[in-house]
Amino acid sequence: MYLAVQSLAGFQRDFLMLQSYKIYINEWIGMIAKFSHNCGNSYAKGVTTGEDALHHLHRGMQLLSSILRRFMELPFVLPRHFFSVRPCLGAELFMFDSNPANKDRISVPRGFQLSLTLCLKWKRVLERTPIRIAKLYCILATSPSSPLHIAGTRSKQFEMRRTTSEMAVLHSKLLQHIKSDLRKTSHKENSHTELVAAFACFKPAGSGQGFSDCLLDVSSFPRGEYQIAWQACCVDENGRCFSLLPLNDGAVFSVQ
Repeated sequence: MYLAVQSLAGFQRDFLMLQSYKIYINEWIGMIAKFSHNCGNSYAKGVTTGEDALHHLHRGMQLLSSILRRFMELPFVLPRHFFSVRPCLGAELFMFDSNPANKDRISVPRGFQLSLTLCLKWKRVLERTPIRIAKLYCILATSPSSPLHIAGTRSKQFEMRRTTSEMAVLHSKLLQHIKSDLRKTSHKENSHTELVAAFACFKPAGSGQGFSDCLLDVSSFPRGEYQIAWQACCVDENGRCFSLLPLNDGAVFSVQ
């Protein structure tokens, strides 16, 4: 049977592997249910005849414990054709004005581009996540039609337009940039959108953080305050791309 399975294609082999695991699980569940029923009968018999009920209960618990230990030792393998366990990673992006005069806030004169210094800190949301990061990428985006009010809240018009599809567009732009960077090619940005975006690349360090800079073209923005949205991805040593869960909001900058 083993040789026959090895001769099959990978998809069929993984399917038969899942079926065999299903049979094992059903058998173990049946054994557990049977022994639980027997233990319950023994417990009831012990109560009616005056035997020590705790003795039967203790033996039943030992039996169930041994069954569970053997069940956990089964070699459960995730077939590569069915499952792909993705690492759970998060990141925090800190933005600073490259102008040393602006230490406490980010601002730019009207008609100029915004120069930012970036610090990306990534962390494993699950400590058991096995991954070796080779590169990190980030996209920063903002729009001149989404200013902040004086109180620091967005207009109702922006709230209606801020949907999941916009975040998907932002993520799609980042993936296009990553593919172009890995292939050393160029890609064209969509000119019909008013979204202003900039990309940054980080080299991973043992400290769990990386530094980079970028130039955000906000020269056409009117005076006001705006918030920067961002998304980040990482590429591991095998060339696989994974999204990083944003753990903080983007910075707010002002056009004076």
